[in-house]
Amino acid sequence: MIQASEILAKIERDEDVKYDGVIVEGDLDISGLDLRTEDVDRESDSVHSVGLGVSDELKVIVSEMTITNSEIKGKVNFSNARFQEPINFNGAYFGGDASFIGAKFTGNASFTEANFAGSVCFGEAEFSGDAYFFRAKFGWDAKFWITKFCGCANFNAAKFGKNADFASAVFSDGGAHFTDAKFTGGDARFQGAKFAGNANFVKAEFAGGDANFAYAVFSGGNANFLWTEFNGGNAFFIDAEFGGNALFMGSTFGRIAFFIDAKFRGDATFGAANLGGAATFGADADFGGAKFSGEAGFSGAKFGAYANFMKAEFDNKLKLGNFKSEGLYITWNSIKDKLVYSGPAYLALIKNFKALEQFDDADDCYYQYRRESQDRKKLYDNEKGWDWSKFMDIISWISCGYGVRPLHTVLSIFGVVFIIGIIFLGYFDSIFESFYFSIMTFTGGLITFTGGEADILIEERWLRSLAMIEAILGYLLMALFVVVLARKFIR
Repeated sequence: MIQASEILAKIERDEDVKYDGVIVEGDLDISGLDLRTEDVDRESDSVHSVGLGVSDELKVIVSEMTITNSEIKGKVNFSNARFQEPINFNGAYFGGDASFIGAKFTGNASFTEANFAGSVCFGEAEFSGDAYFFRAKFGWDAKFWITKFCGCANFNAAKFGKNADFASAVFSDGGAHFTDAKFTGGDARFQGAKFAGNANFVKAEFAGGDANFAYAVFSGGNANFLWTEFNGGNAFFIDAEFGGNALFMGSTFGRIAFFIDAKFRGDATFGAANLGGAATFGADADFGGAKFSGEAGFSGAKFGAYANFMKAEFDNKLKLGNFKSEGLYITWNSIKDKLVYSGPAYLALIKNFKALEQFDDADDCYYQYRRESQDRKKLYDNEKGWDWSKFMDIISWISCGYGVRPLHTVLSIFGVVFIIGIIFLGYFDSIFESFYFSIMTFTGGLITFTGGEADILIEERWLRSLAMIEAILGYLLMALFVVVLARKFIR
């Protein structure tokens, strides 16, 4: 057991501090030490302007500090200190509150497997080297607001027992690593944080409260949220910006997921069975106004409640294969040119549009589904021979637009009447009589026109056969027009 005053005296004499497996009694507080100071320019909008303890004057600590596998019973105060040498608190137990507010770490700072029983604050601190908090435990609030990590920030497998505040923190291209981290006791606040490198939250658990990444900027690398669990509260990614790929495969959202006005510059993947499974949304998912510049992948994604994509923009491919939703709020016009063909996806969308009474969207979706399905068939295959289903698809497309385009039927009617009327031109005295005969034949009025003597007008057998074909087509197309039009009105 040693006294904190002994460590403080060494710091004041610029001697190295090296202890392992000791118990430190008393507060480890440098505020009363006579140390060399230096001025530092902080940002004008820094939080120190509202009295949270950040100073423009730093106390310079020349000593190399190593206190490992030890217990520090009292409070720790290294606020506004500049550590000229690396520090090492691996395995240390901090029994009281620990404050590193406004501190600057010139070398690496290691808190691997450290245990903070009280509140800990690194607000507006700056790590010029790597910062290691691997398997660290935070029993109370952990505050890293506006903290700057110039190297690697390693919080892998760290445990946060209360609120974890990384609001407006800056993570350099060394990356932010929170793989297997557990936020179990409170909110995880990353709003306004900036990630210049990869942000890894693979298998992280947000079980205590909300996970707030609103206005966060992932500018330099990928945002990896593979198999991440957002079950403690709502997940906020409002107005977040993803410069690289955003990967959410296998993630679960137990409550509402907000991606309102989020910007995905790279690919956004929420579902890919071959890459670890699809995301699961247990409650509402709101992507209203989101912008997807890269591919948007939701294949196999499960929306347990409503999913809102109104006013969302898709600049690239949209994959919806085998997605499931209680209600997908989206407009057909916003996705019709981007949707990757998938039979189940089209059928699910059609059903969804009908359930939401978006009947025009349902018709347009069905029409494109049939066209793409038709285009994928071959009329003749060397091995399988003729594909008559494609032939029937073509007839259905031309005659009635697959049952959802009455205009196709109208055009088909006029087309038949016009073409046959042209053929009859050489057998009548005028254009009027030729087309009148064609119209009456088409509509079944030929007997009325000829007074029961139709044969006197067309003596050649092939013309009689043509008239008979036109009459049959007339009955069929007019009946088809009534059916298609009625379908539009009766629903």
